[in-house]
Amino acid sequence: MGRHVWILFHIIIIGTIAACSSQDSTLPESGNTPASTRTQIATSTDTPSPTATLTPPRLLSICGQEPSSLFLYGDTSSAARSILQAIYDGPIDLYNFQAEPVILEEIPTMDNGSVSIAPVEVGPGVLIVDAEGQWASLTDGVLYKPAGCIDGSCAETFEGVEPVMMDAMVIDFKLLPEIQWSDGVLLTAEDSVYSYQVFKYLFENANPDILKFNQSYSALDDKTVEWVGI
Repeated sequence: MGRHVWILFHIIIIGTIAACSSQDSTLPESGNTPASTRTQIATSTDTPSPTATLTPPRLLSICGQEPSSLFLYGDTSSAARSILQAIYDGPIDLYNFQAEPVILEEIPTMDNGSVSIAPVEVGPGVLIVDAEGQWASLTDGVLYKPAGCIDGSCAETFEGVEPVMMDAMVIDFKLLPEIQWSDGVLLTAEDSVYSYQVFKYLFENANPDILKFNQSYSALDDKTVEWVGI
């Protein structure tokens, strides 16, 4: 769940340099001039002010295009996702190209036990990820990886009508406790599932990559959401 144009703007820096100084000098009295006729002569020199120099405007490009909507699911372009990162909080942000959890306890990995591989039975016509990593329907002639197969050397060609065993990835996302909505209501796993359902309803026919490999997305408890891939 996300609590996750071109924006084009100009930063114009105008530097103004102005200096003004004056100097008054008084000629000393001449010792050869009688005091009665001694004359004090004053002269002054004015330094002209320099003309202000304008720094030329600089154009800062943020992204390739302006998003068509700021609704979380209104635009799935890369430009929109870049802007929405600043509007919606998480669930994962990127810092120096590293994923950091925002509303999650941790980034799911196999090392921390949040990511696992489970064998599942797959019948003819079911959508799978084939041996080349592409979205495909399990039909005659399709090259697939049976359960336990991790590279192309053990891939098999599907022939027949009997189901086969394949591996599916399972990921558990654990929400931080006490995360609240703006009205103070606690965030739950069911909220995340609802957000997924809204997205799926809006984009199911488009089959974007974010949905393309989803088998299921469900709440295990108040703070845990489970994703199962095809």
